[in-house]
Amino acid sequence: MKLVDGVLRDPYFGGAAFSVSETGILVYQQGKPFEGYGIRVFDRSGKQIAGTVEPGLYFNVRFSPDGAQIAYHSPVLQAGTMSVFVWDIKSGNHTRVSFNSHYNRSRLVAGW
Repeated sequence: MKLVDGVLRDPYFGGAAFSVSETGILVYQQGKPFEGYGIRVFDRSGKQIAGTVEPGLYFNVRFSPDGAQIAYHSPVLQAGTMSVFVWDIKSGNHTRVSFNSHYNRSRLVAGW
């Protein structure tokens, strides 16, 4: 069953950017490779339940165990680093939780 269009896919490795919480909530990254993309959150019925995050570079998007927050890592361009952020879905707040990470997305993984 197809729920949504525009899920970001990696044209080189064949992966897709999505995660599903234990309660059945879907989060996916929308967009085309190398153009930036947003993050959207949907419930089991396909209804969007959280506002779209502005287009940007978000990597390794992961739900918290309770499904209330999403961790991801993103570049901090002014500093030339990557940092982990936590998005509280209900409040919409994004909090930077790591600092001074080298700009290498393959070594930094947001997770719980």
